[in-house]
Amino acid sequence: MGWAIAALASAAVFALVSVLDKRILAVYVPGLPGFYALVGVIQLGMAATAFVFTPWQGASAGALTAAMASGVLWGAVLLLLFYGLRQLEVTRAVPFYNIFPVFVALLSIAFLGERLLWVHWLAIVTVIAGAGLSTVGQGQQSVSGNRKLAYVALLLASLLTAAGTVTAKAALESMEFWNVFSLRSLFLGSVLLVPGLTKDGRRQALQAAANVRGLVVVLGTEAMLAPVGLVLMLTAFDRGPASLASTIMSTRPIFTLAISSLLSLPFIRVLDEPLTRDVLVIKTVSTALVVGGVSILTLA
Repeated sequence: MGWAIAALASAAVFALVSVLDKRILAVYVPGLPGFYALVGVIQLGMAATAFVFTPWQGASAGALTAAMASGVLWGAVLLLLFYGLRQLEVTRAVPFYNIFPVFVALLSIAFLGERLLWVHWLAIVTVIAGAGLSTVGQGQQSVSGNRKLAYVALLLASLLTAAGTVTAKAALESMEFWNVFSLRSLFLGSVLLVPGLTKDGRRQALQAAANVRGLVVVLGTEAMLAPVGLVLMLTAFDRGPASLASTIMSTRPIFTLAISSLLSLPFIRVLDEPLTRDVLVIKTVSTALVVGGVSILTLA
């Protein structure tokens, strides 16, 4: 599979995962700690499976550190992202979170001495405008309390995603693909289990596992779809340039908008996303600004 196709497929799969995560958090798991516990255990299972079936090839200390750091960073990303998804509409949360290439550019200036052209700064402004527009039209409650905190969490998640992307790419340059996958999953799952193994987390996870339908949805999403998306993402980074792969993956909000709108139609009603014309216009323009700005930033 070519890296471009892998990147596009990864964007589509992770968009579906985000939509299903929203459904799980709203219906099947009574609290965030319980969801952290379930996903953490699944990640450890994925790591164990990769360790058992893939020979360890060995690697330098730097590559091992990068792989482990990637797992820790992505674990923190999921802690924050799941919180944002629980508080916000998925079609608002995903575009806001998807501004992470901006942080890649800013980190490059701060730590690598890179310089940006005016077109890059224009792209950054465009992305920020799109992210800001995604917060419009939710009423007064959306800018106070937990929802306001949710946007802060998504902003931090986006920043950590930039760092996690860089460390994963660094590890893949000198480590075998499945070795990176296993280490990343091991440390990602361990981070999620820190809040997941609390008393509330264990209780909520057991309560969710007792619901057969909910358990099937969780396993299908986190143990099947999410690993497929991860393999596709790492394949794109392994075989192609990170900047171009990230550009294609930035189409994720488009898939999210399409899937969530479809599942919110009256005769389906799996989600409860608003489908009024004004709301759809705002979400569409916001998504277009973020995706367009990210594409310019990484391709220019």
